[in-house]
Amino acid sequence: MEELTATPKRKTSRHSLGSLEVLDDQLIPALDLFAKWGIKGIKVDFMQRDDQKLINFYFKVSSETANEKCSSIFTADKNKSP
Repeated sequence: MEELTATPKRKTSRHSLGSLEVLDDQLIPALDLFAKWGIKGIKVDFMQRDDQKLINFYFKVSSETANEKCSSIFTADKNKSP
């Protein structure tokens, strides 16, 4: 991963990572690792639900990524399978 993330440090491009709901249990350690790698954003998608649990998860990710000065993008469509 260090080799992959070294390229943007020398150029103007940036990497962002896609992640799934499994990130919920390990969010803080994952964000710390992403910061070490120079990752500036994460994308959370393939969320096939629209309940309060998902909204709480989005809020948690939004709050923690903001604390880390990391961007977050969310997509959800409960009617489509990944």
